Amino acid sequence: MSVSSPRKVSDESSKNDNFNSVDFDQIIDQLRHIYKTKIKPVEETYQFGAFHSPPLTDADIAAKPMVLLLGQYSVGKKTRNISILNLF
Repeated sequence: MSVSSPRKVSDESSKNDNFNSVDFDQIIDQLRHIYKTKIKPVEETYQFGAFHSPPLTDADIAAKPMVLLLGQYSVGKKTRNISILNLF
């Protein structure tokens, strides 16, 4: 079994220039619409916010994801971050 090298995002974006910020904005708008019309009413009906988390805001939906990396001293956390960032 051979291991393929990871492709850089810049390589993929040069091949596919069809996806741009307008597409991203349209996707976010569609996600907001789906959440407000389908998911949020169910959360409110069953009072989901009372025992877990409050309903999402527009900022929550459009926010970039966050990752928390935990580990003991000298196990390669910084090396992992650098290798991930080199993909972009």
